[in-house]
Amino acid sequence: MALIADFDLELSSEDVLGRLMLEGRAFRARPAAVMVAGLLARLREEQLLRPQASYRCVALRHGSQAGFDPEAAGLFEPGRRLSQRSRAGFIVAAVWSLGPDVSRAIADGFRQRRALQALVLDEIASLLVFRLGEQLFARLRQQLAVQGLGVGRPQRPGDGVVTLGAQAALLQLAGAGEVGVTLAGGGVLSPLKTGTALAAVGQRVRQPRQEAACAACASRAGCRLRARGRKGIAAGASAH
Repeated sequence: MALIADFDLELSSEDVLGRLMLEGRAFRARPAAVMVAGLLARLREEQLLRPQASYRCVALRHGSQAGFDPEAAGLFEPGRRLSQRSRAGFIVAAVWSLGPDVSRAIADGFRQRRALQALVLDEIASLLVFRLGEQLFARLRQQLAVQGLGVGRPQRPGDGVVTLGAQAALLQLAGAGEVGVTLAGGGVLSPLKTGTALAAVGQRVRQPRQEAACAACASRAGCRLRARGRKGIAAGASAH
């Protein structure tokens, strides 16, 4: 198991405005750019982001060979399996989180009847969860390439392939407790701004195409990030 805490999640107002649909009467009354700039400054000044990640690679079972069998463990929907299973020698399970402070700030905003700011802050945090997942898997690919290993497309609970019920097993595999991530009632991840994924690893595993994660995502059709031209989401999130 490995832990990572040194991530660069810096965003500009242009980054956020270019990816989120901040439109409508409320934003005409108060320009979106002003609000976004203020919220990004608050994230920095109050240090609301505490990104951490944990991951673990385990050997896969092939035939009579000892190892982990994700299909037998019930991680996948009926008839589905790990992408590039036959090419993989290992599976990597990963969990990443922004920490609890940003979710508390969002909740406080709603309690204080600052719903508009809370909604935009929630959108920014969700975007940052995607970015954190991207950075994590980019780093994994770089590190494992040194050993001659490729990392396949990340697959996420609820994507139509990995079951939502797989969260508990995935968290255990990834060592989620080391970064303070738990599974709360109703299968909700705590902290809320957390993502999980698993991927095939092996010498013959092909790197995913840029839009592969979008093509496999169950939320593809209605995704606001994709509608605004967001490309290359290497890992999704359970960002609700």
